[in-house]
Amino acid sequence: MLKTLTTLGPVGTTAIPGTWASLITAAILFCITRLIVIPFALQLIIAGLIAASAFWILWAVDQQTDDRAIVIDEVAGMTWALVGAATPLEYATAFLLFRFFDITKLAGVSFWERLPRFWGIVADDLWAAMVTLMIVHGIPLLNSFAHQ
Repeated sequence: MLKTLTTLGPVGTTAIPGTWASLITAAILFCITRLIVIPFALQLIIAGLIAASAFWILWAVDQQTDDRAIVIDEVAGMTWALVGAATPLEYATAFLLFRFFDITKLAGVSFWERLPRFWGIVADDLWAAMVTLMIVHGIPLLNSFAHQ
């Protein structure tokens, strides 16, 4: 059961499993936030619980390496990358930036990937999400200060 969660069942067997897992996560979160308003603090709590669950599940199955089929880390990272996203443009931008940083390992992502076992499997995705958050929310924030 837990091993199936690491791959999201058949998602881990697709040609581009990380991208599909990220896209599915973004689509689900987008649909949920169209139906109900989730306060920012609750978004942080949910993202934290999903990240903690990813660490725990990978620890429980004793996952040693970040195999292509393992996508629970992308779910955790994508959830964090979407914290505070409100518009379709923010969702699309967060998705594209998160995948860019997760794939290229730029902006320090490769550092976190080198951590041992499940730590590195999840930590690199969480760092890619943090970089994404800084860009998606930081640039508009800086822009708003510049126009005051």
